[in-house]
Amino acid sequence: EITAEDWVVLELSSFMLEGLDEDHWSPHIAALTNLSDNHLDRHGTIDAYAVAKQSIFNHQHAQDVAIFPPHLNHYFTSFAQYKPLHLPKATIPLLVPGMHNQINAHLALLVCEQAGIDRQQAIGALREFPGLPHRLQLVVEHESVRYFNDSKCTTPSAAKLAMDCFEPGSIHIILGGFDKQADLTDLAVHASDVCRVIYTIGQTGPAIAHAARSGKAQVVECETLEKAVAATTTRIHRNDVVLLSPACASWDQFTNYEARGNAFVSLVLNYSGEGFPAPLK
Repeated sequence: EITAEDWVVLELSSFMLEGLDEDHWSPHIAALTNLSDNHLDRHGTIDAYAVAKQSIFNHQHAQDVAIFPPHLNHYFTSFAQYKPLHLPKATIPLLVPGMHNQINAHLALLVCEQAGIDRQQAIGALREFPGLPHRLQLVVEHESVRYFNDSKCTTPSAAKLAMDCFEPGSIHIILGGFDKQADLTDLAVHASDVCRVIYTIGQTGPAIAHAARSGKAQVVECETLEKAVAATTTRIHRNDVVLLSPACASWDQFTNYEARGNAFVSLVLNYSGEGFPAPLK
């Protein structure tokens, strides 16, 4: 049972945030990491999407704190005390890869400082944090090939960040899924520049494949995740990375992103013969 002394940490979607205005409530410390085209099938425009995100700040009081990057100031104008989230000047040794995770870690530090937690204690915890399932989760390393489950990645910008964590030319990426009406052209072009092979699945697979064919990467239209994982087995090289980072929601073929990620893990472990997930560390 939650008491007045407990801290509650919530991760809220734009769908959930729309309900905060009805409840006239905002959290004491409200943090927002980014804003990019997403859920336009529901919100219609990026401006309407930003309005839904603004709900997290709307009902803060004078003692409350809002944290978000300064380049989003023109979207978010109603909040209490403001603490800007800047690009980190120095990195923290993390177990999870990518500059976006460095930004996430610095956001966590800002939140901890506002909550009165010792900075060095917070840094120590961040250094040992192994990451979460479906978020650039290392599934297994087999024959010098690493397999990453990033099924939580449901936006083009998140998929581009995931690709940028690895050596260009070594990436086999699985892209596609439910069509949320986002523009996937830049994603496809970026993937064709940095990946060895692109495997497309789901409703958006044909559009991604079409946009990616003018680049350097080989494009393989697979329709399903099972076919995509099977297709990687004849194309991988030592020291390559196989990355499920779909850039789309899962609802065309799976109940949710967890089901999609679990299916990927099972397929990879079945292929590799490991039979169990590798420790996240």
